[in-house]
Amino acid sequence: MKRENLDDLRAFCVILEERTMTRAAKRLGVSSPTLSRQLADLEARVGQRLLHRNSKSLSATEAGLRFFEVLKPCFDQLCEQIALLEAEREEIAGPIRIACPETLFLDYLHERLCLFLEKHPKVNIHVSYALTEASFVENRIDLAVVVTPPRDGRLSQVKLVEQRSSLVAAPSYLARAGQILELQQLAEHDHLALAFQDHWHFYRDGEMVSVPTRVRYSCESMKALVDAAVRGIGIALVPDYFTDEMVRSGQLMRVLPDAAVPATGLYLVSNDRKLLPTRIAALKAFLIDQAKAFELEQDRSTAQTNKASAGSFGPR
Repeated sequence: MKRENLDDLRAFCVILEERTMTRAAKRLGVSSPTLSRQLADLEARVGQRLLHRNSKSLSATEAGLRFFEVLKPCFDQLCEQIALLEAEREEIAGPIRIACPETLFLDYLHERLCLFLEKHPKVNIHVSYALTEASFVENRIDLAVVVTPPRDGRLSQVKLVEQRSSLVAAPSYLARAGQILELQQLAEHDHLALAFQDHWHFYRDGEMVSVPTRVRYSCESMKALVDAAVRGIGIALVPDYFTDEMVRSGQLMRVLPDAAVPATGLYLVSNDRKLLPTRIAALKAFLIDQAKAFELEQDRSTAQTNKASAGSFGPR
């Protein structure tokens, strides 16, 4: 494909991302008339109008939106591959600003960032717990790890991990509190929950069922909730990777193992407005690789746990 054709495609994507010709032209470093000509050339080439435009606003036609949804991931992947090639060639050094909820940082991200720092001694990392989509730009955040993906189209997101969770309790708690056979019985028990959880959610017969939490102990760390469960304080709903080993060792038992808990994801977010600096692209690639290894280990661990604990999910 000719260079000018690629330029036209990229220009179309940037126009839709910026929503005005002026901002798009400034981002691309071209004049507004040049950008208008590129758009007209592209529409002539595909034989369809791609944008509705007037003096005040721009919006995609139905065909334009379909075209954009195909093109944007291609340019994202191309930029990422270029950044990875640069990372192999250039020295990885300098500051990286990361945002992540505190519990997610302590329970998942901290260990992986330390591994990256050990590998790249000239990198400096600063972690902030506060993050909104607006503050991503205002606070010059380079990367964020979040549970809820952003809605801002200018931010790129990659799903790192899908978390599968289960109810667990210590044998001592189950012996004291009694056997649990139905979801509705959960309301009669002591719960160990994250600070913001006022309900636990499950799927039953294809429909969502919510159980109000009867919280005996709440905090913002999954590891702390697991420790409280091991001590027999109550029932916890936590990701399996925190508890698989303890279930295999007998410290914890699965409660209602057939209860379907909605999976949650961890997402890696970066600013999509420009090519990522080498150090940030390298960390992004590192976290993606770590997540792939983590999911493989999670699958292996869960399979071993299910095999070892079959038939022993509560007191007889």
